[in-house]
Amino acid sequence: MNSDMPTAEFLVSLRRRDVRLWIDQDRLKCSAPADVLDAEMKTALASRKEEILAFLRQVDAVRSGPPAIIPLKPEGRRLPLFAIPGHNGDVFCYVALSRHLHADQPIYGVQPPGLDGTAPLRSVEELAAYEVAQIRTFQPHGPYLIAGYCAGGTVAFEVARQLTEQGHQVALLALFGSPSPGVYRWRAQAGFWVRNVFEKLMRHLRTLATAPLADGIEYVKEKMQRRREERRARAEALDDPVAVNRERVAAATIAGIRLYRPRHLAGQIDMFLPSATWDRSGNGLEEWKSLTDRVSEHVGPDGCEGDVMLLEPFVATMAELLRRRLDEVARSRDE
Repeated sequence: MNSDMPTAEFLVSLRRRDVRLWIDQDRLKCSAPADVLDAEMKTALASRKEEILAFLRQVDAVRSGPPAIIPLKPEGRRLPLFAIPGHNGDVFCYVALSRHLHADQPIYGVQPPGLDGTAPLRSVEELAAYEVAQIRTFQPHGPYLIAGYCAGGTVAFEVARQLTEQGHQVALLALFGSPSPGVYRWRAQAGFWVRNVFEKLMRHLRTLATAPLADGIEYVKEKMQRRREERRARAEALDDPVAVNRERVAAATIAGIRLYRPRHLAGQIDMFLPSATWDRSGNGLEEWKSLTDRVSEHVGPDGCEGDVMLLEPFVATMAELLRRRLDEVARSRDE
């Protein structure tokens, strides 16, 4: 088995083969089908025993801790990065990013209430206060490393602002493809909708104008089929309680952001932009610059867009940009 595989992935691969590991009185115990525990498997387990024990102890500590803190990569001795998801609360959007970070860099998702069927919070200030309490229960003292993705960037901003207001140091506020709060207000959204409809219409007309008649008919059929599939997928999602809860959280989060009026943050925002063209669509970079002392821009590759920036193949570049910034934070602490 690959000795360079991260501990979490190694344990997942074992679980798929029905290998169970647990701690009993500080000793690592194992249960597995007889045909699975071959010589190679036994050697791999023996060589990784200490790191497996450390990982399982960390997971046990998280399980007994605050419910909002979800371990995505708990191993490592560096300051943990607390990652706030997009509007639907899916912290696993950061999984691919976690695989590319420094081996010693822990990362935890911060999950909003409502995904378990309880009522989601409809105020950014209240949601941030809840998440600050969860983060501080897990890590009582700063400095803190905070990240936010897409709409979650607004929540992450308010989390950092409340931590700072309470006298704690926020050493990093990293926002990934996060439009500013004003972008979510109704007037701005109406403008986006009109522009998108117009751009799609012109794109369709250009395609139909230059294509032979048979190709044009096939093009229209494909678009209609895709629309039917999208409607069917939305209808099926209504029968999935997990999807329903995510939709409720998403709607509550967006409603809260529309009403949110941010106050100034004393500190720096590190904006991780999908590409150099990201802000041309009106994502509010200038508003972010007005809300803090300094904005540092880290730009991803051409062709990358916000909805895929944390997915392969683009996530490797974004992770490298983040790693550099995390290294700077670590060096500044050591000086």
